[in-house]
Amino acid sequence: MINESAEMDNRVSIRPFEDQVSPESYHFLGNIVEKNDLDLRQYSDKVTNELNHMVTSLLENCISLSKESGNLYQHLNLAENSLQSLQNILQSSEIELKGVVNEVGYIKDKTNSINYYLKNVKLLETEVSNYIETLCLHPELIINLANGPIDSSYISNLNQFELFIDKIEKKEFLQSKALKDLTPEIEKLKHRITGRVRNHLIVILEQLKKPRTNIGIIQQNVLMKWKPLFLFLKNRNGSVFQEILNIYFEIMNTIYAGYFQAYVKQIAKFPYEIYSQNDLISEDGLENNLKSKSMIFVLGERLKIVENKDEEPIVCHSIIQKTLKGNLKIENIFKSINGLLINALVSEYLCVSKLFDIPLKDVAQHFNLIFSLPLNLSLTWFNDYVNKTYDFFGLLIISLINQNNKKYLSSANFPLLNHYLEKIENIIWPKIQSLLDFHIQSMQISNLNLIKC
Repeated sequence: MINESAEMDNRVSIRPFEDQVSPESYHFLGNIVEKNDLDLRQYSDKVTNELNHMVTSLLENCISLSKESGNLYQHLNLAENSLQSLQNILQSSEIELKGVVNEVGYIKDKTNSINYYLKNVKLLETEVSNYIETLCLHPELIINLANGPIDSSYISNLNQFELFIDKIEKKEFLQSKALKDLTPEIEKLKHRITGRVRNHLIVILEQLKKPRTNIGIIQQNVLMKWKPLFLFLKNRNGSVFQEILNIYFEIMNTIYAGYFQAYVKQIAKFPYEIYSQNDLISEDGLENNLKSKSMIFVLGERLKIVENKDEEPIVCHSIIQKTLKGNLKIENIFKSINGLLINALVSEYLCVSKLFDIPLKDVAQHFNLIFSLPLNLSLTWFNDYVNKTYDFFGLLIISLINQNNKKYLSSANFPLLNHYLEKIENIIWPKIQSLLDFHIQSMQISNLNLIKC
């Protein structure tokens, strides 16, 4: 069969070459034959056989390739079918995915809507909870405020009640129907608390009236402890708070007046006047007067009291020592009294501001309610003394002390005693003028020849 195929291949494949090759083309073969004594027919057969073998090999390869091509074509068809099927699947999946995306979007929108709803529910829950808590007071707290003992726990409960009042007074609660129903009960409780607090504070303030009471200790250790009660009245019932203020001011006014009277009474037991009306007013016995009283018109160390601005007020037991040593003079008494008044003023000024939570600039309007009696008593005492005294130098020194007090209060921003200090000046200077005229007149009627330089 191979030979038949070879012969067929010869007929098919060689003749075209024979047609294309001319006889002249074989001349080189003659040259080869002549040189090598080669048998051309034999050589031709050999070449023919090799060509046939090559053709046979090529045909076999072509047949093998054809089979492989067929298999490849089949595989390609299968692959194409698979790809087509995969494409269909992908298209179907794409449609399904679009549906899934739409569903996810819907679910997301629904979730956002639900979250928004839940957020609103939580906010509403918080608002309702706060609203309910705002409108609710614990029964134990109400019982304690209405009937319980007034102590530190009472102050804590009172603070909670004040927070409750602050909350319900906000705008968002003013139109609440529930609050309108509760308002009468709240007012009853507030009225009950106000009455109890008022009575308790009056009892506390009455402690200030006890004899030999240290006012400073009572103010710091007792009154300051009950400051929240004062502030409750100030914030919730202005008329009752003003009543408590007036009671406190009246008590302190009376106490300071009592202290001043007792102080002046003790001072009056000891002599402090060194001048008399006979000094340089009479021509009779002038020489003797000059010899016996030549030192009363010498200042000596009396001006030191003006320079010593930090000198403490005189207490009664030290008055005796100063009197025995001859050091007690009117300027010492004046400086001591006014020093006590100034110290009391500054201390009370700060105490009232702190205790009742009143700005310092607003305390001034209450000043006269606290110090009217002490200041009037001081002015009365000083006016009586000035009307009787002939101590010209003492009055001048008192004027200097008064000026120092003015400067001190002005620098400390306490101008509340300005009116009082001005009255002191108005009392002093007419008397100084009178004494100057008195001494000048005494010198005019005196025999100057009796005075030795």
